[in-house]
Amino acid sequence: MDGPDEQSFYRETGRGVVLAGKITLHFEPCTKTGPREQPVKEGVVVHLIHCLSLVLCLIWCQPAGAETVPNLMWGRSVVKILADTNKGRVSMGSGVVVAVNRVATNCHVIRAAVSIVLTKGIIRYPVVAQAVMPERDVCILHTEGMKLPPAHLGRLAETREGDEVFVFGYAGAIGLGLVRGKVRALHPFRGSYILETDAGFMRGTSGGAVFTARGELVAMPTFLLKTEAGGYFYGVPVEWVSEVLAMEAEPESAVEGLAFWEVGDFKPRDGTRVTDSRPGLE
Repeated sequence: MDGPDEQSFYRETGRGVVLAGKITLHFEPCTKTGPREQPVKEGVVVHLIHCLSLVLCLIWCQPAGAETVPNLMWGRSVVKILADTNKGRVSMGSGVVVAVNRVATNCHVIRAAVSIVLTKGIIRYPVVAQAVMPERDVCILHTEGMKLPPAHLGRLAETREGDEVFVFGYAGAIGLGLVRGKVRALHPFRGSYILETDAGFMRGTSGGAVFTARGELVAMPTFLLKTEAGGYFYGVPVEWVSEVLAMEAEPESAVEGLAFWEVGDFKPRDGTRVTDSRPGLE
């Protein structure tokens, strides 16, 4: 199941599921009711009704004491990425629109890919160029003709422990998902911070979006750490995304090289060295 493009219609596939103070919602596009350029008016009415029902579901399903209702339209900036690798397999991850015709993702999502496609609903966008920084696990993919709205870029450095965050991404085969959580910690690393959150994102969410309650993109969900004490979920800062966004683009080619967290360079605040981590990649 894919998410919609800017003219697709949603339908609710299930009620919000409350688990450990988090809300997870999954959506899939409805059948088109008219040409993509001119959706019929009845479809717009149905779209509005369904959006209202989703918002009401979020309100009813909120844990006690919760104050923020996420804007579901933030998900319009999140796309699915399909990467055909040189080993003959297709890997799936997520990406987030950060400027006109520019999509940020984790480099490990597209590593060794010989062909990359960005999708939103039934719409596919080609990748025509790229800017990459594999060691930080941040890649910017350049495309053409994309009308999806760019996310509003914030600063991870301005968030605080306990702040609410909302993680969007294409987890596995269940379509665009939303997970509510909080900032668990900010780990100083190479002049910026690595986000640790209790929003338990699933494989396939890598390269997606972490929004604040104000709707600002502050990180991309990137990797998770499994321990006997439970799972720990990490994201790279949007400040790194901005740096790569300013880099000169190169022709599309296979991305090589390991990220900082894959080579054991990253140490969380408690001093534990990350050696058994996994990408949030399907």
